[in-house]
Amino acid sequence: MKVNSFIKRWNFLLLWVLRLMLVCFVLAVMMGIKFPFAPGEKSNFIALIHMGVAVGIGSNWRFIIGLNWKDPINIIGTILGIAATLVIVYALKDMKMPFISGFTAAFQVLAVLLILKIGLKIIQDRKEKQS
Repeated sequence: MKVNSFIKRWNFLLLWVLRLMLVCFVLAVMMGIKFPFAPGEKSNFIALIHMGVAVGIGSNWRFIIGLNWKDPINIIGTILGIAATLVIVYALKDMKMPFISGFTAAFQVLAVLLILKIGLKIIQDRKEKQS
């Protein structure tokens, strides 16, 4: 029992740190700040993919083990995740999608999708705490 609460507490803290890092990274890239680990458009896009995957895996552990599959928030989150995956695949394969012409536009679309998923997860966490 104590181990589970310990793991939940650290998971919660780590998720908030990752979420803040992702949002700060998106804002910094949108303001034109260059990072040594991501100097170009494609590297910024790939860095955003890695941050999004880290946040997604960490925040969906209850969904992965099979709880609440029929919850509308999980369904919307899954649809957003599939859309994000399509944006990633199309951008990395240099395939054309409507409204996405390059890595800068793909970065912006992926950032919006990931921030929406983070918002949905926050809403779901608050809903579960009230129950």
